[in-house]
Amino acid sequence: MAVGRLDEQKGFDLLIAAFQRLAARFPEWRLIVLGEGPRRNALEAQVASAGLTGRVDLPGRAGNIGQWYEAADLYAMSSRFEGFPNTLVEAMAHGLPVVSFDCDTGPGDIVRHERDGLLVPPENAAELEVTLGRLMADNALRRRFAQEAIDVRQRLSLERIARQWEDLFEEMR
Repeated sequence: MAVGRLDEQKGFDLLIAAFQRLAARFPEWRLIVLGEGPRRNALEAQVASAGLTGRVDLPGRAGNIGQWYEAADLYAMSSRFEGFPNTLVEAMAHGLPVVSFDCDTGPGDIVRHERDGLLVPPENAAELEVTLGRLMADNALRRRFAQEAIDVRQRLSLERIARQWEDLFEEMR
């Protein structure tokens, strides 16, 4: 599963290409990309030309995002760049193991590599394919990462972040 605006920044073209190369090895897997945006037609054409119709779905916006997270087996973030990716935190808070490009900012501050998810060099579609395949093939690894992922609820809680700001302000006095 992936979530975001269907635009160039989110790199869904790279994710679909990686999934295309994995599809034959993992016939039971599907890719769902939730979101809407200007690249919808191009992404739909990519799915069709890759022969992935029925395996890759772009259902648009979803008001029940929590249900989508709960039904997913993993979360993929293929963004070319990010700030603080809320959907990554949401997915982890729902107990999803994650694979993400390690953009200059964002994912590396959230994902603990090899503990609750896997980070891939930015825009490296070949490594994204390998890393997704590793996680798709290993139920035990997905379960282990999922158990660790929910810790993001405490690590990034409002109370904890506010306390860190308060501590910083006290140090600066």
